[in-house]
Amino acid sequence: MRVRLKVLKDTPPCWEHVFEMDKDIILIGRDPKNELQLEGTSSGVSRQHTKLVRHGDSYVIMDLESRNGTLLNDKKLNPMVEHALHNGDLIHICEFVIEFSAEQLEVKPEADFIPEPEHSPPFAEESQKLMAALDQICQRFEREESSLKEEALQGALSHSLERATLNKAAEILSQVLQSKTGPPASFPAPPQKDRGLDISSNYDRVERAIAVLLDFFVKMIQALDEFEIFFLDKTMTSIIVPPKSKSSKPAKSFSFGKCTANELKEYLFDPEISLPEAQKRINCVQANAEKLMMHQISLLAGYKAGVTEGTQRLLQKMNPQKFRQKFEEKTLKLGPFRLRYSLIPLLATLQVVKEFSRIHQELIQEDPAKIERDYFHKPYKSGYEKSINKIPGRNPSSD
Repeated sequence: MRVRLKVLKDTPPCWEHVFEMDKDIILIGRDPKNELQLEGTSSGVSRQHTKLVRHGDSYVIMDLESRNGTLLNDKKLNPMVEHALHNGDLIHICEFVIEFSAEQLEVKPEADFIPEPEHSPPFAEESQKLMAALDQICQRFEREESSLKEEALQGALSHSLERATLNKAAEILSQVLQSKTGPPASFPAPPQKDRGLDISSNYDRVERAIAVLLDFFVKMIQALDEFEIFFLDKTMTSIIVPPKSKSSKPAKSFSFGKCTANELKEYLFDPEISLPEAQKRINCVQANAEKLMMHQISLLAGYKAGVTEGTQRLLQKMNPQKFRQKFEEKTLKLGPFRLRYSLIPLLATLQVVKEFSRIHQELIQEDPAKIERDYFHKPYKSGYEKSINKIPGRNPSSD
């Protein structure tokens, strides 16, 4: 008896797929080791949620004490209790709806046997259609002028193979084609079917991960834009701009510094652009990602330079020896006499302490933003720019 399970996911992104299998026990749940894996946008599906068991010529269903339960035709099942299944029954598991049907081969009596009419050899019509499609691809390949046409063909075939269900027939086709075309080309091996990486059940996770990464990238780029304009006093950002497309179709203007995550997603995955144009856009994203990495490194370099040089400048302003030299050149009037402070060390020391206290009080009352600008901003900016302008791979000791 062969079971047919039509699975529908009714929450975005919605999808539908039909699974056919001939097993005595069919485990259903989130775990990839199950015969039917359900992975959705919510975490409500248990690792082993439900199972189907064959008894003779029929199947029963049993809820495996799942966290959110199982519904059979809108009726909640009691855990660990078998319930009979019939063709057309609907099984509800969280956001998934599974339509059950089972087919049993019927053996007709000999008296009812009717000879089948003669047909053309098996696979003849399908093979003719396949050869026509291959001939069309070969002609298109010869006409294509792009220097990347081999990579484009390999990429298109690989993408199509990901959706194909291959068996022994594919191996026979490969052998026949190889005998006609010579040694096999360096095409990537057909992807192995891995239930744990089934795109039909993991697509929503991939979609969310891409959205998070693109949103993070956009926010980091825009933060770099603001940093360069307001902190480094630049009138124009140094963010790497996308190359202009040579396509005759007028391209929509795009800016990394002003786009949203959705706009960046549409820009990268535009189905109408050519493969070379898509690669240029990816290269531009990569170049900006490398600049962001250098920006983070340079922030630390600027911080170190600002703390080191700024502290030295601040300490130099508070240097008592500097005050002493200043007062040793001055004189003190005592009646008809004028004496240098250097001749009266005690008075000179008192003046140094008084001046030190005055400047200390000024610094305490000073606006912190002005102190940062006067003592720390310039060395921070210099250290940052020196780091971000370094040539990759250059030995810093040679500067």
